[in-house]
Amino acid sequence: MDFDPTRPSVHHEHAHVTPQVLDASERADKPVTVDMRPKLPEGARWNTDGTVTIALDEPAGITRRSGEHEDIEQIREITCRRLRGGDMIDAVDAEGASGRQLFLLKRMTGLEDMKGELFIRALSHADYLTLVEVLGVFTRRGQKTGR
Repeated sequence: MDFDPTRPSVHHEHAHVTPQVLDASERADKPVTVDMRPKLPEGARWNTDGTVTIALDEPAGITRRSGEHEDIEQIREITCRRLRGGDMIDAVDAEGASGRQLFLLKRMTGLEDMKGELFIRALSHADYLTLVEVLGVFTRRGQKTGR
């Protein structure tokens, strides 16, 4: 490729690159958007409000009792919210590393009672690992700005 002094060029280390210049009829009408959110595990998706919904590979049940009547609600997906400072502070009081993790998983899913623990324990291994990966996304430090 020959250098054309009439076209803008960009030099990157030793390579010479001439970007393609588009005329007005070739330009996209929509602005380019870049998703800066962390990558989620397979089966999880970001929601517009910043929560994450996980589609479970195997539905898990939560038992609901009303008087003498008992129903098992099969959960096929679960939505997780970002943790707050209070969640992290309260997790310190949970016993052991597994107790803290369970506490944070329950807070993240909004299933904070014993039913929540039973639900989390009933998840398939793959679904549990996905839930833990999402917890990792929410507890990972963000990009450093240099300030």
